[in-house]
Amino acid sequence: MTWGRLVCAITTPFDDDGALDLAAFRRTLMHIEPHVDAAFVAGTTGEFPALAEAERHDLFTTALDVLGPDRTIAHVGAVDAVSTVRIAADAALNGVTGFAAITPYYLPASVGEVQGHLARVREAVTGTLLGYFFPDRTGVDLDAAAIASVIAGAGLDGAKLSGRASGVVSDVVRATASLNRSISVYSGNDGDLEGVLSQGGSGIVSGCSTAFPELFAEAAAALDDTGGWGAGSETLRADLSHVAALVAPSIGRVKYALSARGVASTAARMSVDPPHADVRSAIVDAVAALTRA
Repeated sequence: MTWGRLVCAITTPFDDDGALDLAAFRRTLMHIEPHVDAAFVAGTTGEFPALAEAERHDLFTTALDVLGPDRTIAHVGAVDAVSTVRIAADAALNGVTGFAAITPYYLPASVGEVQGHLARVREAVTGTLLGYFFPDRTGVDLDAAAIASVIAGAGLDGAKLSGRASGVVSDVVRATASLNRSISVYSGNDGDLEGVLSQGGSGIVSGCSTAFPELFAEAAAALDDTGGWGAGSETLRADLSHVAALVAPSIGRVKYALSARGVASTAARMSVDPPHADVRSAIVDAVAALTRA
């Protein structure tokens, strides 16, 4: 299956003591629910390396309750395959049917090692499974041909490409075209929905859309299948570009925007600095402009 053009890489809320705030997570889900096609839960924007397995379980079940299984993508990835499979199996038992798993990280990993890691996840769950390729954070840098080989060899249903990997969307689309099944290719580049669609990609997995789901949903609806904008979309295109550039660089900025909208606090568990005063002011202005609109 594919989840549509706009998947929200949702943040994970915490209280001031660093405890998981499930009530705020439910509010965040309700905030995005009318606008996005699906939510990518416990991903990078969701600070997954700092989450316990039990906390991921709670996030997945809450997302299932609000969005249902067809719109919940559980990121089950961990540094090792044993943990990844355990998290994935638990999610499946609770009704998850859409999964994503990051490549192994910290230690270098060959194409064969990445394929073996993800193949173990594929064997553990049914449903749709995306490989998550983020070389800037994992240190595992595969070219498009290698990514396509992993998708084919591990039996994946597609990929989420972030960081440097978001620059090879078209190459991965071409390299997987010969497979006799549908492959979804998503980009983690918030500001490039136009480019992703023009390259044959499925859409974006956007952290910014957690704070500004209405704007991103409007853009997703305005673009045609080749990434072309309809007449009169100049203002929308400019607003999307501005918000993506303003908010995308930092989890702290996304959380500040959510706080400005009264959805969740700015607290993060990982080492995330709050935005500087000028950026905070610009975010408040962007929220105000959206509210007026």
